[in-house]
Amino acid sequence: MEGPSFFRQKVFLIGFPKSGTSSITKALESLGYRCAHWKYKDKFVGEMMRDAVAAGLAPVARMPDIDAFTQMDFVEEEGTYWPQISLLDSLCHHYPDAKFILNWRDLDATLASMAKWPPDKPRPKPRPKMLERLMASDLPSMTHSPPFSEEEIRGWMERHWEHCKEVFGESRNFLIFDIVRDDPENLKTFLGVAEKAKMWWGVANSLTEEKAKIQKLMEAKLAAKKKAIRDRERRDKARANRRKGERRRRRK
Repeated sequence: MEGPSFFRQKVFLIGFPKSGTSSITKALESLGYRCAHWKYKDKFVGEMMRDAVAAGLAPVARMPDIDAFTQMDFVEEEGTYWPQISLLDSLCHHYPDAKFILNWRDLDATLASMAKWPPDKPRPKPRPKMLERLMASDLPSMTHSPPFSEEEIRGWMERHWEHCKEVFGESRNFLIFDIVRDDPENLKTFLGVAEKAKMWWGVANSLTEEKAKIQKLMEAKLAAKKKAIRDRERRDKARANRRKGERRRRRK
């Protein structure tokens, strides 16, 4: 959807991936928010923010139609960027009225999910899991270069959570949201959404859900392959019948 942002206040999720970012995205979209989750028009949200700041612009100046930024980081083999860490001060400066949500999930569960994501897909070169990519990436605020151990990643994440608490303190524009234990209605209250507004809530982009999508895709590909084989066999049979008919006519 094009056009300026509908909501006056921007919303930024400043926690980590595999911590409910997809679920919160779907919840906010059900309330009418236009969200940028991981990518914006085929580019990484974090990449858009990094380039905007490098050009002297506010972090999300090049995404004026977006209300909520629900996953800003990207962790790829070719590079990684963490706006919720590297640009936190800039976000606070340029968007003083924004709502900041520290999406939180038990650390063991988060790391376990990262260690399994993405699910295996049939491809020539398997994609490294998120935790593996994270351990091999240059990470902001780390005191040495990669590779990092899982314990170092754990400490890095914990330090970010504590830093966010120090930065925002008791601000009314800051919410720590436990995606498993907290009442999802807390999101509506925090955002100032009418109590009667209906909001979707559930588990989105889970490993089980993604595996089901992959299975469905594989079944569709298999069905298409079988159809192609049947079509080829029909064409070959028709071609053979035509040749047989031509030979008969020549004999006459």
